[in-house]
Amino acid sequence: RDVRVALAPTPDGFRIETEGQSTLGPFDGIVNLTMPAGGPTRIGIERLDIWRTSVTGDLVLGEGAVSGDLRLAGGGVNGTIALAPRNGGQGFEVALTANDATFPGATPIAINEATINASGFFGQGNSTVTGTIRAAGINYGTLFIGRLAANAQVTNGRGSFQAALAGRRGSRFGLQLAGDVAPERIAVAAKGDYAGRAISMPRRAVLLKTPDGGW
Repeated sequence: RDVRVALAPTPDGFRIETEGQSTLGPFDGIVNLTMPAGGPTRIGIERLDIWRTSVTGDLVLGEGAVSGDLRLAGGGVNGTIALAPRNGGQGFEVALTANDATFPGATPIAINEATINASGFFGQGNSTVTGTIRAAGINYGTLFIGRLAANAQVTNGRGSFQAALAGRRGSRFGLQLAGDVAPERIAVAAKGDYAGRAISMPRRAVLLKTPDGGW
């Protein structure tokens, strides 16, 4: 939202300057779009600063997939997002770490430490995504999570997930979640404890998609 873009022609493309506000906070950057005759289109991210984190990298738009690496650095966030053709579609590999990272968006976010790894592909009507996250000290607005560990595996909209989270040190709050997903069905079970009292469910909660797009 609230995005401003300025275009300047170059011999074989455009130089794009942009700035504005995102859900993570203010951003501004410079992107070079190159469209050489007889060659692939390239996107060179000279600089894209989202609050205090900078994204740089070069992408090549190929037949049905994008190739290249995006590098994130600064503001407590470091890592890469690698894109490449895979199984006839778009493949990706995400490896990120966060240490004392903050984003002052509409809902402020602060992360003391986190490690995020994900991989997969999508294309030709198929998709596969696997991912893990381990984090500590997460603030999202007024919500605080002391520790979080989660993983998920989803293929063509079907798969499973597990998560464990806890509150502040000494708060005596812990919750474990496990479930499975399908295009029109989500089932989840939870257990844990809060201030010495057990959290339990007699059976899994099942959400079914409705014709109007709700659940």
